Amino acid sequence: MEKETKTVALGDHVLVRKIGESDRMVDGIIVTGSQQSLLSKAEVLSVGDGEKVEKLHLQKGEVIYYNEIENNCVAADGTQNLSYFIRYDFIYGKEVSE
Repeated sequence: MEKETKTVALGDHVLVRKIGESDRMVDGIIVTGSQQSLLSKAEVLSVGDGEKVEKLHLQKGEVIYYNEIENNCVAADGTQNLSYFIRYDFIYGKEVSE
């Protein structure tokens, strides 16, 4: 019997799944032009246990904005859906309800 595996983030990394390519807004500011191509919206799948990433208070399911310049792509959990490992310092914001 084959065991199911789960991919998780370690240290100061976050595992995310990219969300759509529509207009991107951060805190009510529309990000345009070359900035837009660098900023991506993603859903948090797993948060590492590193000291620096813990200060971001991220939880699974939250939506964040991150710099797309440096990330590592992985097919997580045996699916065809691509996920990305990103470092804590490439995260610029998250969506919050008011």
